[in-house]
Amino acid sequence: MEIFTKAKELADAIAASEELKTLKAAEMQMMMDNDAREIIEEYQSIQQEAMSNGLSYEDLSEDEKAHVEKLEKAMGENANISAFLSANQAFEQILRSVNMIISAGINGQGSCGTDGSCSCSSNASGSCGSCGGGCGSY
Repeated sequence: MEIFTKAKELADAIAASEELKTLKAAEMQMMMDNDAREIIEEYQSIQQEAMSNGLSYEDLSEDEKAHVEKLEKAMGENANISAFLSANQAFEQILRSVNMIISAGINGQGSCGTDGSCSCSSNASGSCGSCGGGCGSY
């Protein structure tokens, strides 16, 4: 079926993207950094414990909030964690943009180009801003 062929082509293109390569390299670099790995593991442990107890950030004690903030500051100061988070954000933007393009096509709202241009029938400006929420930034 053509849909599955196109889906496989899309998956292959995403897998070969520079954004995913950068993300994987940044993740490897972060995991090789003992300090970064310890910070991430401790942060994730706190997140998992809070989630299993049905707690949100607002529900944490002041000491727990201070500890989370300390870990977040440490993550921001660690170059490998920062590089990973930046690469992750760029990759997620690609996925959001692909989803917007697919959604726009399914909903008959026109199509968005890889340059951010839009062929929305209701949009004379040629921008994706009114094309079902836009296509995201490329």
